[in-house]
Amino acid sequence: MATSQKMIESLLHKAGEAQHRGDLDAAEHALSQVVKLRPSHAGAWSRLASIHQYRGDTARALAAIRKAVKAQPKDGRLQLALAECCELEGDGQGALEAYRAAAQLLPAEPRGLCGRASVLERMHMLDEARAAAEQAAATFPDSAIAATMLARVLRRQGETDRAFELLRAALDRSPKPEDEYPAAFELGRLLDKLGRYDDAFAAFQRANSAQAKAASIDTIPPDPALGLCDEVRTFTAEQFTQWRSEAEQSKGTPERVAFLFGFPRSGTTMTDRILGSHPDVVILEEQPTIREMHAALHRVSPDGKPIRDLYPVMTQAQAEILREAYRSAVRQRLSAKDARRWKSGELLVIDKFPLQITAIGTISRVLPSAKVMVALRDPRDACLSAFMQSFGLNRSMMQMLDLERTASYYNAVMGMWADVRERLALDWLEVRYEDTVDAFESQARRVLDFLGLPWSDALGQFHRHQPGTLVSTPSYEAVSRPINRDAIGRWKNYRPHIAELIGALAPMVKRFGYEPADA
Repeated sequence: MATSQKMIESLLHKAGEAQHRGDLDAAEHALSQVVKLRPSHAGAWSRLASIHQYRGDTARALAAIRKAVKAQPKDGRLQLALAECCELEGDGQGALEAYRAAAQLLPAEPRGLCGRASVLERMHMLDEARAAAEQAAATFPDSAIAATMLARVLRRQGETDRAFELLRAALDRSPKPEDEYPAAFELGRLLDKLGRYDDAFAAFQRANSAQAKAASIDTIPPDPALGLCDEVRTFTAEQFTQWRSEAEQSKGTPERVAFLFGFPRSGTTMTDRILGSHPDVVILEEQPTIREMHAALHRVSPDGKPIRDLYPVMTQAQAEILREAYRSAVRQRLSAKDARRWKSGELLVIDKFPLQITAIGTISRVLPSAKVMVALRDPRDACLSAFMQSFGLNRSMMQMLDLERTASYYNAVMGMWADVRERLALDWLEVRYEDTVDAFESQARRVLDFLGLPWSDALGQFHRHQPGTLVSTPSYEAVSRPINRDAIGRWKNYRPHIAELIGALAPMVKRFGYEPADA
């Protein structure tokens, strides 16, 4: 027993050192060994859940944190972590139960009551959300988080004056950065709604600064995924065509897959909500399926050959290894019924992960028969909207904390797409946000024709959610309303504050056919 305990302590130390230096694979390996030795080690399961969540693998994160909670059901912190993972997986009832448990176990902690109110609000159960938020604000009158939560519900119910007073009072108390940035983001949204754009912009600047401080980010690190953008540019039209021809001659029957890519805040959520209303479609919402396909590269190239060198010499047998890794990753995230329908060809899987557009080279090499949709929106609106949005931070979403950095990131990612799209052998379609808003049915029929799907009247009701449905993306509020033009041309309201953004994005505005700033 003593030897086992010493081994566990050694592995936990190794995991901590690996996480400190950013080696998540080594940390995961060490923690996995801990739970093999002691399956009831709640701390190791919790840390594994954090690693999975950081990687975007919410299904594995949820499974891990559930094991932690099973080991220590009276730990309120674990209940909060469970609630967060349930939210990310769209499990509203699971999140509500976990927040209820957290509130009971941590009576001095406002996040249990506030979390419950937040889930109800995201499920568009506004009366219930208001009751929960009022309880949180009464129980914790000095809490910025409780005030923010109540203000959000009040804004949605049209009580803007009281919402403003709550937020102003909360921010005047100089809250901690982790409490300050949600309040500042909410204040920015409220001021934008009221047409007070100068004040709104100042609030969003404060929010992003506070979120960076809360995450201890002094300098925004570059996104390693941008290296894939450089690599895909090295491939020729002839290579893309050859890879598709080879794949079509393979013996395997590819299941129906379409990818939905684009820059954040470009309409990907609206598009997936519309298409997800179709009875023959299932949406995978930002799951790490492509990442798991990339993880299988070590089986194809043990020496770690870069993609630009590997893909031109990769055999069909090697490509099939990666194909099967992708199929397996998808199957794990489908219900048994949907997996059967997918395999039989009855079901189309739409794999939505906006910034995985950087992996377009891998899609072209491994899954060239897949269809690709790219969401487009006026670059100025997309970048400004990203700056105005509170994201969970990873290497990609950190880029949105600074407006200049957001524009640079847009140019790198969408510039790559503009550079390579004409030489791809993929079937691809650009889906403009503005076209969907202005001509919904014709645009929807155009997309369905591209995907090989018949028309369904359900598409026009995409904004009508079943009671209790939790929409887990940042656009949950926008997609709960019928199509409208409110967000088109929003950048013009902020023109005095975004001159550098407008200038930096001008080339991409022209390439994608949008109106120039001086028109």
